[in-house]
Amino acid sequence: MTKNSLLKIANRLLLPVTCLGCGEEGEWICSKCLKKLRPAEPVICVLCGKAADDGLCPKCRKSTRLDGAITLFSYQEKIMQELVKTAKYAGNFDALKFFGEKFGSTYRRLLDKDQWVFCYIPISAERLKERGFNQAEELARAIGGQDFPAKNLLKKIKDTPQQVKQNRKIRLKNVQGSLAVRGIVPAQVVICDDVITTGSTLKEAAKALRKAGAKKVIALTIAHG
Repeated sequence: MTKNSLLKIANRLLLPVTCLGCGEEGEWICSKCLKKLRPAEPVICVLCGKAADDGLCPKCRKSTRLDGAITLFSYQEKIMQELVKTAKYAGNFDALKFFGEKFGSTYRRLLDKDQWVFCYIPISAERLKERGFNQAEELARAIGGQDFPAKNLLKKIKDTPQQVKQNRKIRLKNVQGSLAVRGIVPAQVVICDDVITTGSTLKEAAKALRKAGAKKVIALTIAHG
């Protein structure tokens, strides 16, 4: 763990938690701001905006090799942007635990208990050392809970540059061939990540999992867009 990540953790422990929406001290998202959040519609494709079933239209389902995408909010929601940023870049991974406590039961109700195994998108060793944690892993554990224990099914075999602000074509090129599986892959897998934008990373994960024997693969994220 780097000095920078240690400082982030120290700041997190010392500074009070304030609402990411209004700044009120107490929780990451206060009750008033929670009520203002608009949930995503599963009948709208999270990638292209067309009519969908389980979050993906037939075309995007085929191109990503995903059977569905479970995401509760649009990334256009400023609070969701701030939640992802504060966890990913400021070291506040307990914001993900808060998210899991508030919305985990909603995600779990959409899945058949005991039939799914949670996994997560891995990050490079360098980024893990810098941040001190993998936000996708923390999200998987926060949402899956005891019903769906998170397993380390994927490994990064090629380092990829930051995907932020890259267009779809570059994202696809960056992540191509970057993931492989480790161990035995179950029949039904839920892949967790913070945000689904173009679906390029999750597509690579789904491709690797299916090649290793997975029959059904679903994406689970905080937000989309």
